[in-house]
Amino acid sequence: MFVHSSLLTNRYIARSVITLSFTAKFFLIKTRYNMKLLVSITLFLLCALSSSFYVAQSKNVWNTFQVLQDTIPVTVQRLELYDYSRSRSIPVALYLPDSTSLKQKLVIFNHGYGENQGTPYLAYSYLNTFLAQHGYLVVSIQHELPTDDPLAMNGNLREKRMPNWESGLQNILFVVKELKTRMPNIDDKRYSLIGHSNGGDITMYFATEYPRKINKAISLDNRRMPLPKIDSLKIYSLRSNDLPADEGVLPTAAQQTEHGMTIITLPNTKHIEMCDETATEEQKREICKYVLKFLEEKK
Repeated sequence: MFVHSSLLTNRYIARSVITLSFTAKFFLIKTRYNMKLLVSITLFLLCALSSSFYVAQSKNVWNTFQVLQDTIPVTVQRLELYDYSRSRSIPVALYLPDSTSLKQKLVIFNHGYGENQGTPYLAYSYLNTFLAQHGYLVVSIQHELPTDDPLAMNGNLREKRMPNWESGLQNILFVVKELKTRMPNIDDKRYSLIGHSNGGDITMYFATEYPRKINKAISLDNRRMPLPKIDSLKIYSLRSNDLPADEGVLPTAAQQTEHGMTIITLPNTKHIEMCDETATEEQKREICKYVLKFLEEKK
């Protein structure tokens, strides 16, 4: 009886050992699997968190960039340049952004006609300052001097105003060349032109004569010089709601599409309401918005 009980006990112990071994082996296998699963889940969550953090950081960096772009400090300098080849003084205002860009984006601004009096080249500071705050080096040129002949007001204006426009072209070429010697980091290869009224005519005449020198040409309601139809050059124009352009100045809708031109009428803005003293804050914001959009638009 004792022997039999011992055998039973031994068998029971053996079975228990086998069962425990199997259970332990199963538990180890399951634990390894769970550990692998746990590691995989942990890695996945870490990757997801890292990606979310990166995206969040990227958005924060972009938002910071936008804020910085909107608040770049601007310095305004007035210079009296002199073109000895024409014995002509050329006052300019520089709107200098506090930027570390290796190649400074250059914009030339051409004012509307001021009857050869005052300082109309300073009369668009709202727009020029705004563009400088967004990283552009803006140069506003005084085109007419008190000693110049008055601008023609009657007859064939496209023909009679040509001497004024030609003088404007020479002013722009001289100023860009002169600035390049003083400021080597400006990009003088492809710059942009903006102009209001007669300054817009000078802008479009320059674009017609020197399309390879500039990147974009933007007029604020020019009325005499036709917008050039040049596929390699982006042409833009903001139009007033009151004064029409001369015949042939604005291209047809089909020509605008064919040459990639952009012409927008401002329904609440008159021809004279585009400078500092006459434009409302709302009009200034609208003009600034469009001009910046034009300058930053990809070709």
